[in-house]
Amino acid sequence: MGSPIAEPPALRAPRIERLEACDGLEPVRLAAWDGTPAAQATEARLARLGDSLLVRFRCDYDELHVDPSLPLDRSVPDLWKLDVVEVFVSDRAGGTPYRELEASPLG
Repeated sequence: MGSPIAEPPALRAPRIERLEACDGLEPVRLAAWDGTPAAQATEARLARLGDSLLVRFRCDYDELHVDPSLPLDRSVPDLWKLDVVEVFVSDRAGGTPYRELEASPLG
């Protein structure tokens, strides 16, 4: 058996006044689902603009595993099996309950 999954860090999203300010934020290096470093360099910048949470990803992939036939206007079961980024958002200590958001490079 592998080692237990480490507790993910609690991240803060600073308040910004305009979208372009995201470019100046310090990126957070992301990990794989099991807490190990991601195989491809993956980072995110987090910010709050008004009542919105902004998450900007940068992922270095040589080849993407996506399915262009999937719909872009609704949720897709098992999307996580392809190349996606996932965000787990909670306003509670310990991270539960949470909302899970998945984003595909296709939209």
